[in-house]
Amino acid sequence: MSSLALPSFAKTNWILKILGLREDGFHELRTVFQMLDLRDELILRVTTDPEIRIRVHGRAAPAGPENLVCRAARLLKRRAGVSAGAELTLTKGIPLGAGLGGGSGNAAVTLLGLNQLWDCGLSLSGLIALASELGSDAPFFLHGGSALGEGRGELITPLPDLGRPVDMVLLYPGRGLATKSVYSMRNWGVWTGGERLTRSWTQNTIHRFSRFRDGLNWAHLENDFEALLFQRYGFLEEARKALIALGCERVMVCGSGSTLMGLGCRERPPQGKDSSACQGGGELLFCSTLSRRRYRKILRESGLEVPV
Repeated sequence: MSSLALPSFAKTNWILKILGLREDGFHELRTVFQMLDLRDELILRVTTDPEIRIRVHGRAAPAGPENLVCRAARLLKRRAGVSAGAELTLTKGIPLGAGLGGGSGNAAVTLLGLNQLWDCGLSLSGLIALASELGSDAPFFLHGGSALGEGRGELITPLPDLGRPVDMVLLYPGRGLATKSVYSMRNWGVWTGGERLTRSWTQNTIHRFSRFRDGLNWAHLENDFEALLFQRYGFLEEARKALIALGCERVMVCGSGSTLMGLGCRERPPQGKDSSACQGGGELLFCSTLSRRRYRKILRESGLEVPV
């Protein structure tokens, strides 16, 4: 096999707690990731030419070495001692800077696909180690479904999937937010750690997600960025009001923004940029949660042998 065509999915965060700044300059997190069926498409072809080349279609995205797809390919090539190259074609359906993890998902799928095409033989743990160098949430996309994220988000513990898919409406306001600038919006204090405190935060996060999963009670969902972003950015507050007007029972920020997700919407408004909710610019997107079992099945059907 010399090529693979693979989907690369989005994510959101059911829970996102910022516990403080660590000595290494990253923030300590406790989060529950959730994979969504909103996707990009990635075609990977092996070449005898040792270069890594990328073409990007669809939404605007970097089309050079700074793209996480290229960075992932180069990292794997270097660490595995691969002489071959790759031609990578990325079709973007996930907005950039939207809190949906599109770039990190692209990086993870690139590692999975080229690990097979280049016959690198890396195990899942080996790929996770590489993914953690590319983005704090990149390791999640090697698991999928629902998962606990700890540390800076790269320490992943798979959690039981939701009992059924949850439909949601996403409102992308037409502009992204830089993660670094969002984190700098307030002083989160210093994370001093400690085994007992760490265990307490972990168990509390799992318990909160379990209560949400058992009854789909939106009250158990929480994102520490939410109040800050709504207060700072008027366009997000207007987008929130628009989703509420559409009948959404709960509106949350996806990750560190800028996309909002509306849950429990009573009716499905027109998708795209023509909805009344997008009068200030933006776009409505519809998606559902994607279970780990379904994610792995989709990858297998695409020809990928998911490592363990």
